[in-house]
Amino acid sequence: MNQISVDINILDDSPAKILLRLLEAKQLAQRRLKAWQATVNSFPGLFSKLEEFGLEPSFNLNDGGIDLNIAGSPEMLTKVWRELRRAGFKNDSFPSDRKDGTFSTYWRADDEYARIWMYFASTLCRRIQVGTKMIEQPIYETQCGEMPLEEIEKADSSVIPF
Repeated sequence: MNQISVDINILDDSPAKILLRLLEAKQLAQRRLKAWQATVNSFPGLFSKLEEFGLEPSFNLNDGGIDLNIAGSPEMLTKVWRELRRAGFKNDSFPSDRKDGTFSTYWRADDEYARIWMYFASTLCRRIQVGTKMIEQPIYETQCGEMPLEEIEKADSSVIPF
């Protein structure tokens, strides 16, 4: 059964706000699913190429976008970039420096389609020592307050098992 319903007779004992939030979440998920399906169905060539490149887009329920994580060479970034452009998507930003090891941007088509968030991490980076320095650095540790174990035990023992 896929229906979420609220029985009027049990509203006094039910978490009405939670049920309403659940219904809103379901409606939001359905809208996002519709946008994802429209995007994949309208751009099958793009998604076929992404599969061919060994990339696996994921569907982000939190923001409704399609996430495209790329770890590879600058040539891989160029190939994906060309395919997104060829499909008619427009990017929000460009890499700022040729030597940056990471880059991300949103790609957008029409409003009915999900936006694509692309994150690129170069696999051609290497760590190079460029100098040395001596610094004084504070050292921290996390210290927490004590747990009220006696209060928890008292509360636990007052629960009546069914």
